[in-house]
Amino acid sequence: MAVIAIMRGSIRVCFSLYLAFICFILLNLIWGYAGLLSYNELDNYKKSLEENILELNSINGRLGLESEKLIHQKGDIVIQARELGWLAENEGFIHIRGYKKNNSAYSMGRLLSSDRNSTDNNNSIVMAAVLLGLLFFVGTSLIHSLRLKK
Repeated sequence: MAVIAIMRGSIRVCFSLYLAFICFILLNLIWGYAGLLSYNELDNYKKSLEENILELNSINGRLGLESEKLIHQKGDIVIQARELGWLAENEGFIHIRGYKKNNSAYSMGRLLSSDRNSTDNNNSIVMAAVLLGLLFFVGTSLIHSLRLKK
């Protein structure tokens, strides 16, 4: 009789471990570091990088046109030099109150980084799987003890 009780208990333990392992695999498949949600985040990150590349290529084209103007047109060189603060002889600055200079500087793209911390997410998945296995074992033990009392 004691051997049968031990075998039933070991079957519950093995089944609880199996259930915890299956839960770990399923949770990892969805929320894990290489799961479906991470894949979607990575896809969104890829799209934002592609947008950033397009924006940088557009800025590169505009800067190329401006550099061509500066190489071939003297008047544009003088205007650019004055905007940068260079003055010719007998020239000075005129400051007008309330006037703010239009800053036409280019933004050279956005810094995109992934703030994902894989170890915290993996630890919570392991804990959830172990907890589900333990809850199953405790639940089956309670059901088994209630059956014995009847």
